[in-house]
Amino acid sequence: MVDVQEMGWRLEPHPQLDSTQDHLRRKIATGDIIHGLVVRTLEQSAGRGQRRNDWQSSLGGSYQSLALYDPEKNFQDSRLSLYLAIGIAQSFHEASIKVTLKWPNDIYYNEKKLGGILCEHYHAHLIIGVGINVSNEIPLGATRLMGLKVDAVSDQVLLGLAKGFEHFKAQSDLPFLYAPFDLLRARELYFVDETPNSPSPKRYQAQGIRKDGALILNHGGEISYLYQGPQRAALRLWSETSATTVE
Repeated sequence: MVDVQEMGWRLEPHPQLDSTQDHLRRKIATGDIIHGLVVRTLEQSAGRGQRRNDWQSSLGGSYQSLALYDPEKNFQDSRLSLYLAIGIAQSFHEASIKVTLKWPNDIYYNEKKLGGILCEHYHAHLIIGVGINVSNEIPLGATRLMGLKVDAVSDQVLLGLAKGFEHFKAQSDLPFLYAPFDLLRARELYFVDETPNSPSPKRYQAQGIRKDGALILNHGGEISYLYQGPQRAALRLWSETSATTVE
């Protein structure tokens, strides 16, 4: 088991919570000192993903959040979540679990979603939530790490977060580090347009990421860049027979 104290963190386990993110938010609101606190639970009744989407969090998954005091706003950098994702991917690869990353913060395994990372800033704190499917029930199109111990997976995530922070503090070469895990590289993508009578969507080819974390898109030789934000929610993978969602 990982010694979180060696990382400067401390662990608070729970059998069940509504959300590890919201649990830490409540602690911050009541004035608790939570810098370096890792809240871990066996299941969540109201887990959250990106854009406040529900994250299915039944018993058997790895669910945890880390809070860090950040009064100088050093962690309010959109690249941080990418560095953290890289660290987690590296940590899993060291354990012979060959995950990939779907820009910007989804973790995939065998072309299916395994988990995700959520970074939030709240009252001078950074709160990082990571959910990984292990032996829990999963939605259609997702995958899990059946046969592994949940605590072992959670510990691997913490090792990965520590690696990610090391990369961030060193300002390591982001495109170089990201490339080995890039699920989208050379894949064809499109943007959903639900406007009535909208034209057929343009096909783009993903060509890695820039140093600032933007996704590089190529449409017939015309290069554009996609940053984390509302528009990226409309980005989809293109199959040969139809345009399909991969969320």
